[in-house]
Amino acid sequence: MAALINLPRRDLLEYLSDTSESAEVRAGSPLPLGTQESGGGVNFAIFSRNASRVRLEFFNLAEDAAPIRLIEFDSARNRTGDVWHVWVKGIAPGQLYAYRVDGPYQPSQGHRFNFRRLLLDPCATAISQPPQWDFPSARGYDPSSPQHDLTISNLDNSGLMPKCVFANEPFDWADDKPLRHPWSETIIYEAHLRGLPPPPPEAQWRLAVDTFVETPFDLSAPGGEPLLKYPQTYLLKPRSSAILLARKPEYAKKGSSK
Repeated sequence: MAALINLPRRDLLEYLSDTSESAEVRAGSPLPLGTQESGGGVNFAIFSRNASRVRLEFFNLAEDAAPIRLIEFDSARNRTGDVWHVWVKGIAPGQLYAYRVDGPYQPSQGHRFNFRRLLLDPCATAISQPPQWDFPSARGYDPSSPQHDLTISNLDNSGLMPKCVFANEPFDWADDKPLRHPWSETIIYEAHLRGLPPPPPEAQWRLAVDTFVETPFDLSAPGGEPLLKYPQTYLLKPRSSAILLARKPEYAKKGSSK
C-alpha cells in the first residue's frame, strides 16, 4: 500500500494563483519568439539552450537601473525545449523590458553567461536610446583582470544599458489576399538593396526611410531585367545595429528616446 506523503499546507488563494491559467502571469507559449500581444496580455519568448535561469525585468525609464517588476521563469513551467516563455497580463505598448540569463561561464566552451548583465531581446522590434550607451560595460568579463575574458565581471550594468520596447504594431491587410502561387511555380529571390539600382523617384524612398512607410516599386537587377515577374511590395525599414529587427529611431521623423 502506498505511503501517504505529508505536504505542507498552502493557502488556497496562493495555490490557485500559482496553478490557474487565469492568473496575471501564465506559462505562455514558446512561439513566436520575441513578444506578441494576445488575450489582454503579452507573451514573451526567448531562446537559450544552456541557460539555467531566466528573469524578465520591466523598467519605467531607459536610464533606470532598478526594475519596477521582476518575473522569474520556472524551468518546469516556463520552458519548452530550448525556449523560455511567459505570458503577462496588462502590458501596454511602450513598456520597457530586458532579460537576465544565468548559466555556465566557460569561455573556452563558448559559454559566457553573466546574470549581472542586462540582456536585450534579440527579437525585439524597438530599443530605447540611453543618454550614453557604454558598450564596454556590456562585456561579461572583467577587463582589468590579467586573465582578461576568463574572469567574470561582478558589476551590474543595468543603468547603462538600453532596454527593449514592446511595440504592438498590428497590420491591416484590408482586402489584400495571398497570391497562393503553387510552390512549384514560386521563386524566392534574396537580393541586397545596396547592390541594386535605386528605385524610381515615384517610390518616394526618402518618405520610406523617414517614416517607415511601405513603398511599392519593382526592383530590377543590373541591366534592367526585373527580378520577379509580378509587382511586389517591399518594406524599407532601417534597422538598429544592435538588434536586427529593431528600427533605427534616428531615421524616424518622430523618433524618441523610447
